[in-house]
Amino acid sequence: MIRKLVRKVFSNKTLYYPGCLNRTMTTDINDNYMEMLKKLGVEFITIDELACAGHPALSAGYADEFEALREKNMDLLDRYGVSKIITACPGSLKVFRQDYRLEDKGIEVLHIYELLAKKIDRIKDKFKKGGAPRVTYHDSCVLGRHCGIYDAPRKLLLAAGYGLEEMPKKREQAECCGACGGVKANYPKVANDLAKQRLKQCKTEILVAGSPSCYLHLKENASDRQVMEVSHLIRDALA
Repeated sequence: MIRKLVRKVFSNKTLYYPGCLNRTMTTDINDNYMEMLKKLGVEFITIDELACAGHPALSAGYADEFEALREKNMDLLDRYGVSKIITACPGSLKVFRQDYRLEDKGIEVLHIYELLAKKIDRIKDKFKKGGAPRVTYHDSCVLGRHCGIYDAPRKLLLAAGYGLEEMPKKREQAECCGACGGVKANYPKVANDLAKQRLKQCKTEILVAGSPSCYLHLKENASDRQVMEVSHLIRDALA
């Protein structure tokens, strides 16, 4: 309680936390979101020494390693006076909210889709008018079933002018693409088969993934359609 009160009074920094994949592999997604935040006038800091949030370790059952990461990261959040986190990583969102329980400690945690959807009225006039193709959205297991975020990415795509098709199984019933939960690392053939099955269900030439891991995995297995992440489409739609 004391820590929460102190944070409320003295801490007011907003941290943008991209997640490990966006920081090291999908750097274009990271660049897209940082540019959007700047255009919206959102002031934020980044913390280079902030370690992995720990979702992979926790999912694999390494509780001690996860706890070490959590303690290190909590110390950094305290040191930098962070009161809000915006993340583009569904796994980080999940552990920050549910396992770090940051909101109980006075730190608000938002996924970038949630923030952009809340501010859509400030950017919708910047979108180009007409000409946007129809796309199919794939619900990430972590973003969807773990974190309950279904509407925000769809709202962004529609506001940007894209026609939206749905998978036969969507939202809570969406099928896993095989990217997460240790499937890709431990059972690569199963993971690839799941991705190919998901791709066959796509009704359009463009499949939009709701996480960097889904994006990379589906893109790796795609042969007859384009795979993109939400930020790619929002970036392309901005005038």
